[in-house]
Amino acid sequence: MRKKLLSLLVLLMVAVTGAWAQRLYLEVNGTAATLKYSANEADYSGKPSFTGTMWQNASGFKASVETITVDASCENFAGDKLQGLFAACTKLTSITGLGTINTTNVTTMQTMFNNCSSLASLDLSGFNTANVTTMQNMFSGCSSLETVDLSGFNTANVTTMQNMFASCLSLETVDLSSFNTASVTTMKSMFYECSKLTAIFVGDDWSTASSTDYMFYNCTSLPNWDGTDDGTKAYYGGDGKGYLTYKTLTPEPEPATHTLQLVVNDPAMGSVAVTNLLGSGIVDNQDGTYTVPENAEVHLLATANEGYKFTGWSEANLNELVGCYYCGVALNTLENTLTFTMTEDKDVLAKFAALTYSVALKEGTEDAAKWTVEPTEAAAGTQVSLTYSGLKKVKSVKAVKKAAAAPSLLSVTVTDPDDFGVGAKTIYYYSGETWGQAIANHPTENDGWYENNGSPAIEGYVPWDLSISASVKLGDLIKDDGDYIF
Repeated sequence: MRKKLLSLLVLLMVAVTGAWAQRLYLEVNGTAATLKYSANEADYSGKPSFTGTMWQNASGFKASVETITVDASCENFAGDKLQGLFAACTKLTSITGLGTINTTNVTTMQTMFNNCSSLASLDLSGFNTANVTTMQNMFSGCSSLETVDLSGFNTANVTTMQNMFASCLSLETVDLSSFNTASVTTMKSMFYECSKLTAIFVGDDWSTASSTDYMFYNCTSLPNWDGTDDGTKAYYGGDGKGYLTYKTLTPEPEPATHTLQLVVNDPAMGSVAVTNLLGSGIVDNQDGTYTVPENAEVHLLATANEGYKFTGWSEANLNELVGCYYCGVALNTLENTLTFTMTEDKDVLAKFAALTYSVALKEGTEDAAKWTVEPTEAAAGTQVSLTYSGLKKVKSVKAVKKAAAAPSLLSVTVTDPDDFGVGAKTIYYYSGETWGQAIANHPTENDGWYENNGSPAIEGYVPWDLSISASVKLGDLIKDDGDYIF
């Protein structure tokens, strides 16, 4: 039994020593000091260090330090108490970088700035107070405090705000519109002796605690002041005689967006669509328009129907359908993909035309120089005129439609320079096809190729995206001279 107790005592001592080893501490240089954090006792040995509720080796700094700068190391602070951290620093006029202190685990900020009588302003908007339960006397005795930013405070778990702003003699307004006081049980003397206070702003989540003795003692500058100093008048609206002022929280501004309208010169000839909807924030409105976030990259793909061909892009004037330049890049490119950054509302036109055939006399035609053929290039169904100006008698004219020569199947090799075990793989395609079209149109030749998260990949291997300098997407045209690697 004695051995067990001894072991337990040793473990307890180790645990306590480990917890105390992690400290906030000050490096003091005259009237200036830097607040740092370390888990190494050697760093703060002999220096003022904070245990969570008290200072050790304080050596009178509270009566001499005028400025404190919070070091980046305080981002690693993981303690749960900041009780009295700056309390009684009577000459302290400024604290720089307070938001650097990691307050995620903190449950008590009681007396944190108590009697900092020379501080004129505090910015605590960066504090995480989600776990804080007590703010008692947090700013009490800050007699020079004129402004305090508490806009980031989450007070949903706070139970006591007793004396929170007591004797803040210079404070004229305080904005508590972000406060949720549903859990607060006591607001005793919360604004005690705040004689210059002209406005206390609260929001929709404000409710007055049950214990409010001397809540507004000597707050003679408040609107509707009538000498009532408890929480009886801790309200707004109603009969218009409350001490509080309602303020709505300013909503976060909506992110900037632009409208992209896609049109084609003839829907019977082809279509156009955005191909990078997934993860881009772009919304398809299902009416030919897209809502696009500011500075989002847009990928377009134009697809011609059978018997037609894609002929180019234009930034569309919906009345005239004329071509122009877009973001400094000519839109009359014949590539059926287009990528640009959205900075304003845009209308983009994809242009298509019917496939055409060359019209010419058959090679070896007698007296060919005397024949005129118009037009020399025509779409299927177009009337062609043949005119003969020679002297020979024409017995008959026979028109023969020659089938368009089948396009040549091209190929490009994707290499594996980093030896991922994929080896070199070949993709077969027609000129002008995208990766997605090649995979879909030539399944036999391109057996094993498939779509993986919008990019082409090979079955049976880790699906590395193909890339030149950026990931290759299914809507990208295959380039004859492309240097593609896994």
